[in-house]
Formats: sequence, structure tokens, C-alpha cells
Amino acid sequence: MGEANPSAYQIAMAELPKGYSLGMCAYCGRAIKVNCLVQDANGKKFSIGSDCVKKSNDIKLLTETQVFQRKIRLEKQSELRKAKLDVKINLYEASLQKEREENGGLTNSELRIRLQEEAKLQRIESLRELSSIISRQVGNFAASIASELNMGKIDFSLRAVEIMQKICDKQKSGLDVASILAEAKAESDIQEK
Repeated sequence: MGEANPSAYQIAMAELPKGYSLGMCAYCGRAIKVNCLVQDANGKKFSIGSDCVKKSNDIKLLTETQVFQRKIRLEKQSELRKAKLDVKINLYEASLQKEREENGGLTNSELRIRLQEEAKLQRIESLRELSSIISRQVGNFAASIASELNMGKIDFSLRAVEIMQKICDKQKSGLDVASILAEAKAESDIQEK
């Protein structure tokens, strides 16, 4: 840290407790990562490693050290969980970005919804066109069917569908009445669920 960021190193060193020799265990002389700061009965301050605290058999020191080590372990676990979550989020966002690049700015889900909406609008337009063709015919049957189509009815008897198809064929509309009604029925069933 001292080489990479000297000012941060100086700040970190300034925040260390005063009066303790840090980095070396006062008991065994080894280099240590976890400095357990201890003050003896005479007021002398020193730092020992967590392993040497265990060797001392001092219940108070052991308990405090265990609490401290648990806190450090929990902080590391929390940081690890956060890092894993960040990786998952980044992967998910990258996959969405890839989908957007492949689909002209839309995710797969957004594209599917858009295509469904376009298909729905096409079916509505086909039903309107069918209603318009039927309503131009003379007679109560045609008026009744056109009225029911305008109100959203899509369930008709097979004979009614056959008659509507004959009318469309005479008008050379190119509409397939059975397909239009079946698609509208399928969409209606999906919306009810």
C-alpha cells in the first residue's frame, strides 16, 4: 500500500493505536496479521498474535479475540457475498446488453412482448375487416354476425363460420375466417388465465 498510494499509507499509519508495537508478536516474535492489543497489570502495552492469545489460556483474552476474529470472518464473508452478487448482477446486465444488441435495442422478453402486441393488433384489424365485409351484406344474419364481431364475440358455430367464409370469398378479401377466429380465441383463452 505504501508504494501504490503513499498518502493512504500515511493516513492508515496515523490511525494505528499509539504505544503498541504492531506487526510482531511480543510473545513469540513472529510476524502477525491480526494484532491483539494487550495491556498488562503494570500498564505496559504490547501486541500479540491470535495464536499466542490462545496459548495464554486467559479466558477474557480468548473471548475478546474470538469475538474479534468472528467479526473479521463475518466481514470477509459479507464482502465475498457482495462480490459474488456483483458478479451475478454484472453477468445479468451483460446478457441483457447482448440481447439488446442482437434485437435492435430490446431484450428477448421485450421483443417477445412487442411481437405479441403486433400480432394482437393484426388480429384486431383482421376482425374489423371481417366485420366490415359481413356488415355490407343484406339481411339479419349478416347484421347480427357483424354486431357480434364488433362486440368482441369470437365463438361461432361451424355453419356460421362457413357462411362468413363464403361471404369473404365472394368479396375476394383473401381472409381465412376460421384462422382469424381461432387466433382470437387462443388469445382470449391466454388472457383469461
